[in-house]
Amino acid sequence: MEALADINILLSLADPAHESHERSSQWYDALPRGSRLWICRYAQMGLLRLLASEAVMQGKPLTLREGWTYHAGLLKDPCIFGALEPRGLQPVWVKLSMGFGPSPKVIADAYLAAFAMVGGYTLVTLDRGFRKFAGLDAEVLM
Repeated sequence: MEALADINILLSLADPAHESHERSSQWYDALPRGSRLWICRYAQMGLLRLLASEAVMQGKPLTLREGWTYHAGLLKDPCIFGALEPRGLQPVWVKLSMGFGPSPKVIADAYLAAFAMVGGYTLVTLDRGFRKFAGLDAEVLM
């Protein structure tokens, strides 16, 4: 399996206190041998931002140094890789986002959906909202 991680998956894996930590960990641990979990730059930035947030981390935010150390540790896992933006992403991203009115969240979701579609990944997420993107192969952990 070639999976692209949404920010919420990365955060739930990182934070044992996260409400979806157990579900995400079980999903990750059950990945078939040879599977790869990819992290794009957008998800990387989102994870670092959330790990440093006092509100998100329930009063125990990581320093940016700790966040970067955590991220570096992720990339040492033989199943996790940094994903470069695939060629041809922009026109698909634009097309996916055009059908929505003013919605700041859709632009980021459309980016991740387009990244997964163009890159040939299954998007793994906790967000059911990704089902709105026709043609997206998404695994929504419930």
